[in-house]
Parts: sequence; structure tokens; C-alpha cells
Amino acid sequence: MNSIGLRIKYYRTKIKKTQEQLAEDADVSVSLIAKVETNYASASINTIIKIAKALEVPVGYLIESREEAEETRRNIINRLAECEKFVLYIVEDVLDTMITSISKHMEEW
Repeated sequence: MNSIGLRIKYYRTKIKKTQEQLAEDADVSVSLIAKVETNYASASINTIIKIAKALEVPVGYLIESREEAEETRRNIINRLAECEKFVLYIVEDVLDTMITSISKHMEEW
């Protein structure tokens, strides 16, 4: 799947929601859902977050494909495997801080 719209449609149909139901759950217009799914319009990050919540999937599932996510994970793991132990401690602290911060912002959106 190459686009956010296709991923939205995939997850929407997987849970058997109509465009109308998704639009209502995400507090956006049906027209926007239809346009995004068919690549006639793009959605803001705030809208993508609302749609992801309505679909009950992580935002990352809509932004990148699972294959792309897996490749990113492999790249990170390979880079971490080359690090010295003290660097890993620093990376872990930074990662914890980033995840906490992102989670707080996600709740606000």
C-alpha cells in the first residue's frame, strides 16, 4: 500500500466501518474521508491522528506501511548493535524521554 488513503480504507474496511461511521467517529466530514481515501485530498497530521484513533490503530500504521516500518526497525537495530554500551544507555534515556513527550502530545491532539 503506497498511500495514507489506501491504508485508511484498508483499516476501515477491515473493521467493517463505513466512510460515514469513520467520519463521525473522527469528527471530520464524509467528503474528506472519501477524498483522502481516493487521493484527491491530503489530511493534516491532526486529522490523521483523529482517524487513527477512530480506527483504533497506531498513527504509524497510516503514515507508513508495515514493510517500511519493519525496514526502519531493522535499520535502527543494526545501528544499535554497533554502539558501545555507554551509548546504548544514553540512547535508552533519550528514547524514554521522546516516547513520554510524544505520548503527552498525542493525548492533547
